[in-house]
Amino acid sequence: MKRAPGTITCAKTPYQQRQEIYTSLKWTPPFVVRTDTLYTIVDLRNPDCGLRSSCDITTIRDTLAQQWITDDQSRRDYIFLLNQLLSSHLHRCGLRYSRNYQRYYFPREDDNHEEFKRDWFNVRTSRAAPPRIVTKYYRYGQECYWRHLAVQLTFQYIGNALCLQVIPRYLFTIDGQTPCEPEKVGPYTTKLKAVERNIHVLNHILFWADILSQRTPSIDIQLMYKTVMVIEKVPLSGIAPFAIVNDPAIYEDAEQVLQPSLFDLAGESDDDNFYV
Repeated sequence: MKRAPGTITCAKTPYQQRQEIYTSLKWTPPFVVRTDTLYTIVDLRNPDCGLRSSCDITTIRDTLAQQWITDDQSRRDYIFLLNQLLSSHLHRCGLRYSRNYQRYYFPREDDNHEEFKRDWFNVRTSRAAPPRIVTKYYRYGQECYWRHLAVQLTFQYIGNALCLQVIPRYLFTIDGQTPCEPEKVGPYTTKLKAVERNIHVLNHILFWADILSQRTPSIDIQLMYKTVMVIEKVPLSGIAPFAIVNDPAIYEDAEQVLQPSLFDLAGESDDDNFYV
C-alpha cells in the first residue's frame, strides 16, 4: 500500500444502523455508524456529500486514521470503509459481485459470443501477456455451464502494514449470471485446481493486479473524482520460517542472505490458459 485515506471525518447522527442511511440515498460514499456517530473517509463539510443530510453538521470533526485504528473495533471499521471503496472501484473495472459465493467475477458481456478474453500486462515478465479467457461457455455431454474468472479481495493488516489480499477464484453459472448448484461446483473446481501450480496462481494474482490498475503502473482508487488510495501492482513477498514436510528444498541461513525476488522463483511463462 503506497497511500491510503489518512483522515476520518465523523459527526453525530440520529440513525443507529447503517442500513437506515444506505436505503434512503441513491449513492453513498463509504461510511459506518457506531452508537450515535457516523464515520467516513470523505469530508462531511463538502456541500456535495450526500451523507450530510444524515448527520448533525454542527458536530463535524476530523481524526487521523492512525489514531482512530488503535483499538480492534475501529481497525475493523477502517477495513470496512476501505472495502466499500474497493467495491465501487471493482464495478468501474467491469466486474460483478456474487453474493452467493462472495466473490467478484467477469460477467458475460453479450448474448452473441461464448468466449470473452481480456488483454493484460505481466509485471513479472515486463511484457504483454497472451489474452486471458475470463468467461467461457462449456459443454461436457449433458453438462453445460459458464466458467468465469473470479476473485475474493479484502484489505488486511500484516503486522502494521496495510495490504490488499487477492485470492483467485472461479465462478460457475448456468446462464452467465445464475450460479450453478453447489454439488456441481465442487467437481468443476477440483478439475481446474488439479492442474494448477504455483506459477499459475502467481499469474492469476498478477492478472488481477493489472485488471485493478486498468493497465496503469499502479492501482489508483478514486472517490468523488479524487485519487484517495494507491496500491503497488507487485505482490508483497517474503521467506516463511517453516517448510513443507519431506520437501527436498533446504534453506540455510548465511551471514548475508539476499532474499530472492518473488519473480526470480518463477519461470518465464505467462500463458496459463492451458486447460481451456
